[in-house]
Amino acid sequence: MNVSGALSMDLAIGLGEDGCSRLMSRRVSFPWSLGRGYPGPPGSPVTLIPQVGGAGLLAGDRIGQRIRIEDGAALQLESAGAMLTYGTPGGQGSVSDWAIDLGHGSRAVLLSEPYVLFDDADLTLRQTITLPRASTLVSCEGICAALPGRRCWRSEVVVRRPDGTVLFEDRQQVTGELLARLAEMPGTWTSFGTVIVLSEDPDGALGVMTSTADRLDDGIWTGIAPTRDGSGVCVRVAAGSGQQLRTALRILARSASRIGTGRAAA
Repeated sequence: MNVSGALSMDLAIGLGEDGCSRLMSRRVSFPWSLGRGYPGPPGSPVTLIPQVGGAGLLAGDRIGQRIRIEDGAALQLESAGAMLTYGTPGGQGSVSDWAIDLGHGSRAVLLSEPYVLFDDADLTLRQTITLPRASTLVSCEGICAALPGRRCWRSEVVVRRPDGTVLFEDRQQVTGELLARLAEMPGTWTSFGTVIVLSEDPDGALGVMTSTADRLDDGIWTGIAPTRDGSGVCVRVAAGSGQQLRTALRILARSASRIGTGRAAA
């Protein structure tokens, strides 16, 4: 699977001889740094925490991230540090391109810190994911734009079966004009996120995510719906600050990570 930008992170996750999920290989460069990971007992994911370094994304930057998860392996990826995104008037947009290839019976929980958009930022975030039928995907992403201004954010998520059949597709766009309109509404909405859960138990996923969203703090808005093809659930989140959004996404991801493991609790 290819990405459009320079490859900044290339990870392979597999099963060790002890049956535990492990980081089998890695290649990481700016703006990321990554430790060796934290493997758990057999059946649990290896936890990786890539950290964002430096200034983040400048106008015209294009970075790529590729993750391959072998059959039966499990990954919990939690980025540390917000990806700051800067722009210049009339400058080129930035692109962060993620390619994730899951194996049969594998699991991936991808929890990104919200991207922080400064004035004139123009960011496109792409996720291209291959998901076999017996595998589970939880993907969380978000943006924070503290004040209305000149900025634009686009999100493109495409999930396919190994034969190329499109399973799920989602496209969003937020502009400074839209942020200004939202600022005129009751409440202060500055931060927005999406949680996608695709699993062999979509009904269970809907119940778990609905129950979890109901327990979030006041000031967090959520909208939950099954995907059109019935393969999972999509949750939209709006919050008044990046910190509120970050907390909400982590709570939702924690619940979603248990779906299909026998540990889910509504």
